[in-house]
Amino acid sequence: MRVRNALASIAMLAASACGDPLPPLDASAPRDASVSAPVCATNRNDEIRLKLAPQCEACHGARAGRPFFENLAAFEDLLVYNPAFVVRGDPDRSPLVAMLEGRATGAYRQMPLGGDPFATRASRGETRVSMDELREWIRALPPPDPSRQGPDPAAITTRRLSADEAINALAIALGQPANSGVPPLLALDGPQPLSPDSPAGVDYQDTLRRDTYLMLGGPSYLAQRRAEPTWSPGSLLTFSQLAQGMCSRAAAMNNAQLFKFAMASERLPMAEANVRRNIAYLYERFLHEPAPMTAVDALFTRVYQPAESTNTRVAWTQVCVALARDPLFITF
Repeated sequence: MRVRNALASIAMLAASACGDPLPPLDASAPRDASVSAPVCATNRNDEIRLKLAPQCEACHGARAGRPFFENLAAFEDLLVYNPAFVVRGDPDRSPLVAMLEGRATGAYRQMPLGGDPFATRASRGETRVSMDELREWIRALPPPDPSRQGPDPAAITTRRLSADEAINALAIALGQPANSGVPPLLALDGPQPLSPDSPAGVDYQDTLRRDTYLMLGGPSYLAQRRAEPTWSPGSLLTFSQLAQGMCSRAAAMNNAQLFKFAMASERLPMAEANVRRNIAYLYERFLHEPAPMTAVDALFTRVYQPAESTNTRVAWTQVCVALARDPLFITF
């Protein structure tokens, strides 16, 4: 009993810190002292969010298609200050109010979708906020916080190369034709039925190549898996392994587009000047900007020179892979 009373006291103190704690939907229901106190609202918008949440967050919470109630930032950015739902100062013109009252004319006539609309439930006392309070909130809605206006639309943004783009970018850098994003691992023989999961030209039975494409972060429509939005350790490791194979093959062929200032078989120390000049050329070919002397020195001393003791093919392969893994190469 003492423990229960102590927990109840803690919960009451926590709730009182919020000013006006939210009552339970069922006033006759017994309170469970083991349940944590309600989350305190940080502003008027947050107070409305918390009051609407019991009716809305089941469909619009975290990981939902439209996660309006995931947190305050989502509530304000996606709903409150989105004129598609709320017209600040004018509840009668706000589509949100029309949906809650069951008189909207768009794709969704009412919210919630099942059963009675929100306004009907509110009239029966089944919600934590009335339509009159919601209307008054929209009338008095302040402008958005200038410190939370989102990213600058004029700012330069970057993203990872998709699986198809990464494969094609590497092929082009190595002087090979783009191959529609097909991982160049296996030869295709016989009929080639295509799968919705496969990039163009990949045999449905070519599981190794298809799995490589998926491990690079490619989408899987059959499995309803979206393309990977950022490089993960797994997809970057797969790309590194793919680059090793493609770079090694290009070095073995002594491709003229790769060896402009040095022969693939030239050895140190006699060929150091030519090797450094060719590294600078490859840097610009892969990364599309002039090579700083510090970058050339690092690639020569830390990558090429140690690997050349094995053989020159390994050395040029390592330089190639280092450039392919550079953030300037694998992002756009």
